[in-house]
Amino acid sequence: MPIERGKFRGAKEVRPLTPEEQGVVDKFHELYYRMWREGRFTLDVSWLGYFAVKNPMDLWIYQEIIVETEPDVIIETGTLLGGSALYMATVCDAIGRGEVVTIDTVGSDVTGSVRPTHPLVTYVKGSSTDLAIFESVRNMCEGKRTMVILDSDHDKSNVLAELEKYAPLVSVGCYIIVEDSNVNGHPVYREHGEGPFEAATEFLTGSYDYIVDESRERFMFTCNPNGYLKRVANIDSGLFDAETAMLVAEDALKRGDLNRAVKALENGVRLNPDVTELKTTLDLLIEKTTPGPQEE
Repeated sequence: MPIERGKFRGAKEVRPLTPEEQGVVDKFHELYYRMWREGRFTLDVSWLGYFAVKNPMDLWIYQEIIVETEPDVIIETGTLLGGSALYMATVCDAIGRGEVVTIDTVGSDVTGSVRPTHPLVTYVKGSSTDLAIFESVRNMCEGKRTMVILDSDHDKSNVLAELEKYAPLVSVGCYIIVEDSNVNGHPVYREHGEGPFEAATEFLTGSYDYIVDESRERFMFTCNPNGYLKRVANIDSGLFDAETAMLVAEDALKRGDLNRAVKALENGVRLNPDVTELKTTLDLLIEKTTPGPQEE
């Protein structure tokens, strides 16, 4: 029987940390991650006795997101032993809405009986970027409110391929979460090479549908920095109002992506021609960034 939910919601705006504060957080993050790699099991957690490798603070945020956004389907790439899939299914069960579809190249024939069974969890064996697997999963969430979590191969090329495939499936108001964007020096595991953080950054340069929701990092220590991507628009369907155009432009400027900010405002003007504020803001932005005449 679903649990009656309360109305409290976490803060939607959080102030940025000062450089000194961020330095303290990064030092703790590095210690926590190093201890995990050295065998202290800091990221090894269990849910109802089933294993997962997650930051408990991120798991709490996942619960908040699921309760607030009420997805019908949560797609997870990278199952491992199924602990996180069970965790999310338990939350879905508690609120009476949602199910989990989790994808991994390794199936139960390898993991045996250690993966949990739950009526709201569907296991899919195969690569998340394989066309046949993707088409099958897309059919499962057709017409349904959809959320996605990416936690398979953390190489940049794979994460970017996942983003390009799965981001269009996410419903407006829901999230695609890019996990483990902390590697490659953000701030841990510098030797990893380009990974989820770089993939998300590149993806955002060409996207006007998503912003980074920094409020989901309010606990400060997250393994998914800049990885909580919230879908705020569907520009291909013309769903891109003036407020959203300003929101995307602001997000782009926070990340130093002037070109994306300008294009977001241009799209906003195109789709909302009667909103003079957009045109004014666009003109001011272009004026500020256009080099003046050089003195001889």
